[in-house]
Amino acid sequence: VEQLAERMKQNPGDADGWAMLARSYSVMERNEDALAAYQKAVALRQDDAGLLVDYADALAVKNQHSLQGEPMALITKALKLNPDHIKGLALAGTDAFVRKDFAQAVKYWGRIEAVGPPDNMLVQRVSSSLQEARKLAGLSAQAAPAAPQAKSQDQTNASPIAAGGPSVRGTVSLSPELRAQASPDDTVFIFAKAAVNGRMPL
Repeated sequence: VEQLAERMKQNPGDADGWAMLARSYSVMERNEDALAAYQKAVALRQDDAGLLVDYADALAVKNQHSLQGEPMALITKALKLNPDHIKGLALAGTDAFVRKDFAQAVKYWGRIEAVGPPDNMLVQRVSSSLQEARKLAGLSAQAAPAAPQAKSQDQTNASPIAAGGPSVRGTVSLSPELRAQASPDDTVFIFAKAAVNGRMPL
């Protein structure tokens, strides 16, 4: 990666090189370096949907994982270039879900289900989120149920709500400083991600 970074100093007009460097920095969790490289790549190639979506993802990491603002503007532009871009649809659906626009989340995630290859990991991850969005939007489930999985002891003892699939248990507590600012009506969002390479919420 450092060799590539040195090479880019000698050849700053190489959009592919900047994109490769940006994605490498993202994998290494050097997000500030990734953002700087993405900026250079996007400036050279503004019609690459995949590049725009990856840049939006990196910006969201900087913004405490919020897609609001510039990240969604980039994703919207990417989906105009390629309406079937799976990662773009996944992120757009996540943003809609967080905003409680469940019907819009269904629209984005349902498109993934329609166009994405069934063996794609992202398509598989979105499936359960799509079912949840359909329920919250008051829509009937349209997708085939996921194949049954072996249950762990925690899953076997899970509540009826969680019994439909894998679950996570735990206790959420607020720091004393935050507790003083909170009210009983506040909503807490918890995003679960895969322990390894978990970029998208499960």
